[in-house]
Amino acid sequence: MFVSPDEEEIRHLVADFKLDEHTLASTLDPDELSRLEFEPEHVALIYKSPVAYSPIEPYMFRVASVGIYRFREKLVIVSRENMLTSDDLRYLKA
Repeated sequence: MFVSPDEEEIRHLVADFKLDEHTLASTLDPDELSRLEFEPEHVALIYKSPVAYSPIEPYMFRVASVGIYRFREKLVIVSRENMLTSDDLRYLKA
């Protein structure tokens, strides 16, 4: 899992996991459309998840962008924000 990856982590994702640079940039862009893409070595799911509403900013609807990359033997999750709870993390430790 990569949360708000820095430039070095982005280079690692592109070089070592062979993630498409455009798809990875879309993962980190909250304005990009959700979609499912089939690549030769993995399937990429980019989706948007609502972020908690704040009464301080009325009529402001925010979304968090998440990319899930499913390879044959691994799962890579990339997000700008950490959206997982401690209950979610127990499923990632297997």
